[in-house]
Amino acid sequence: MPRKTKAKDPAPEPVDDPAPAARPKRAWSTYNQFVHDHYSDPDVQAAKVRDRLKIIGRLWQEHKITATPSK
Repeated sequence: MPRKTKAKDPAPEPVDDPAPAARPKRAWSTYNQFVHDHYSDPDVQAAKVRDRLKIIGRLWQEHKITATPSK
């Protein structure tokens, strides 16, 4: 007499996982905050788009010198 086998369990249906929770955004770096603050300045907006970050770069260099306390 042949053995009786267990009935196979049907494959479990995939469960729809909810989207993972969104991570909080990182804080802006000092430079990013500086660019955000100065990009709307009239002298920066008057320049060509390609030259705007060059102007902000010069302002950033001056800012670093004046903001850093001398040792």
